[in-house]
Amino acid sequence: MDEPIEKHMKAEASALEVQMENRFYSEDNLSKLCAEGAVRNLMNMLHCSRDELDTFWEMATMSVQETQFALKDLLDNKKVPNCVIKGNLEVDSIEKCLWILQQKFHFATTSKLKISCFQCVKQSLKALLEIKFPVIISVQAQRATYNHVVVI
Repeated sequence: MDEPIEKHMKAEASALEVQMENRFYSEDNLSKLCAEGAVRNLMNMLHCSRDELDTFWEMATMSVQETQFALKDLLDNKKVPNCVIKGNLEVDSIEKCLWILQQKFHFATTSKLKISCFQCVKQSLKALLEIKFPVIISVQAQRATYNHVVVI
């Protein structure tokens, strides 16, 4: 009698494994390129071509100066956006990825969501119901080793 339930559970687990597959996972990724990887996965989910995925990855892993040079023919403003380079000359990887998406691939982005909308469950659910997916989420924490980026 338990057999049909067990088969159903195995089928669900199998379907979940397929759904959760990350085509760009790398055990050798020691530099924690989670922003770049999340955006590349987003592009894959949006059915971008393999060439587009590879071009994005190449640009996302370049220095800011190399990326600026690669985008030079596409840039209206030849300067790197202020949000890409933080005050201490540290590169904000998610901002750099968004810059590449906007300039090279003509993606449209919205402004950052207000964190105040996610302070309680009721407000969070309301906000999530209004969001069109997929969404890139950057998670930042105080006293954390590094920040993390995911695509939902």
